[in-house]
Amino acid sequence: MSRTLSRPRRLSYSIAAVSALGIALTGCSSGSDSATDSSSPSSQQSASPEPSAVPASFKSTVTSVRSWVSDVGKKKDGQQTYGVNILEGTTQINDVTVRVRNMGTVDYTEGSGDFGGFVELVWSDGTTLGMRQNGAASFDESSEKTTFEADLEVINGSGSLSGTTGTGNWTGNRKASLGGAVVMKVTLDLVNAPKLITGEDNSRNPTPTETYSATIAP
Repeated sequence: MSRTLSRPRRLSYSIAAVSALGIALTGCSSGSDSATDSSSPSSQQSASPEPSAVPASFKSTVTSVRSWVSDVGKKKDGQQTYGVNILEGTTQINDVTVRVRNMGTVDYTEGSGDFGGFVELVWSDGTTLGMRQNGAASFDESSEKTTFEADLEVINGSGSLSGTTGTGNWTGNRKASLGGAVVMKVTLDLVNAPKLITGEDNSRNPTPTETYSATIAP
């Protein structure tokens, strides 16, 4: 199902105020000291305008395509699982199909624990947006369901996405054991994102507008 996100596009300006204070110290031959204070008027300097972060979100179901995972210890007695699991799926950004790849490192005890690694979006021409992930998984034994929550940090992008930064997070769940399909809901705040993501021609040299609109769908 497609959904349209509407949000304000704002342009923020940062202004730095700098004050200079000069203090001159003079010494008298008679042994007494005197100090003369002088100050210069404060000055203001305007920095170059910086685009505000553009929010974007999408949903994808990713399934395991390759894994290197080991179990150690006894089941139901602190069994530990560690290794690497690679999951892939697709989503649509501005009506273009994009591959979603989660390259996760896992360190679980009885199904719960920390995970790391990377998440990336890959367009058909190879253009990529890479992100680090740092999260935790929680396994519910009664429902045999695992929930996930992770913070994301944009590393950078290739091609037209080069120079894109930002942060975000993703939440999700898995109804099967490790290696089963994971439903991911990703929310991002991107800075310097190009038209490929925003759908706007001037997104890298923005001017204030009333609204920003793009369609991002599962």
